[in-house]
Amino acid sequence: MKKGQNAKCRRGGFSLMEVMAAIVIIAVVATASVTGLSSLRGKANTKLDQTNIAELNSKVQAYHLEHSRWPSANLSQLVRSGYIETKALVTPFGGRYTFDKNTLSVINKNAP
Repeated sequence: MKKGQNAKCRRGGFSLMEVMAAIVIIAVVATASVTGLSSLRGKANTKLDQTNIAELNSKVQAYHLEHSRWPSANLSQLVRSGYIETKALVTPFGGRYTFDKNTLSVINKNAP
């Protein structure tokens, strides 16, 4: 009778080695995912920066056509004239877009 009772009391489950192996596998997959996502984030920020610069350059050109002068380096005239909102001047890399009077275009000094 003791033999049958031991069989009933014994529980099935995972061994410590199986649990450790699963944790290691999950850690490796998580590390690979984070590494891949960080490079995608950089590419997305670069593309967003290029799009923002192209849009701001078109707004600068429209401002120049209407007012016969170029905006200041900080682009505040575009905000005051209603061409853009203040938040449009913030870059995805930190900092703000500026207007370069030498090249007559909007630049991002913080771009990588």
